[in-house]
Amino acid sequence: DTSNRDLCYCYPFKEDNDDKLYLKIYRPLQKGIDKWRSNTKAFIVQGYTQLPKTGELLIITSSLKDVMCLYEYGYDSVAPQSETTLLPNDKLLKLKERFKRIIVIYNNDKTGLLANREQAAKYQCEYIDIPDNYAKDFSDIRKKIGHEEFINFLKQLIK
Repeated sequence: DTSNRDLCYCYPFKEDNDDKLYLKIYRPLQKGIDKWRSNTKAFIVQGYTQLPKTGELLIITSSLKDVMCLYEYGYDSVAPQSETTLLPNDKLLKLKERFKRIIVIYNNDKTGLLANREQAAKYQCEYIDIPDNYAKDFSDIRKKIGHEEFINFLKQLIK
């Protein structure tokens, strides 16, 4: 049965002052290199254009799906194109001017935990590891524990 193998989600991006449309295509049922396709560039920060002008807290997280998940719970967040990609310096400086507190919270896996510490040090901000007894990222945790418990989880995690 090949009917479900071509299921995909397309995330469009526009960058400030840029007319080009960037696309990120996610194929959840594929493995390896075929899972993601994209014409995005490292300078595009996912969620950046949706941020308020200023805020108390900004979370730098792993992916657009986690940015969207956190947004639904009232948390401002952004994600680089991958956990191993740094935010562009000009955008990082602007974010530091706009937000009082910035925390890096990447996936609870080997890559994410390492990037958490390294990037928080480079960004000169805090980091928080997702506890082992949950899932690897915010959207998976939300799916696993449900709406009400996820609200409490976020409050306990981000004090």
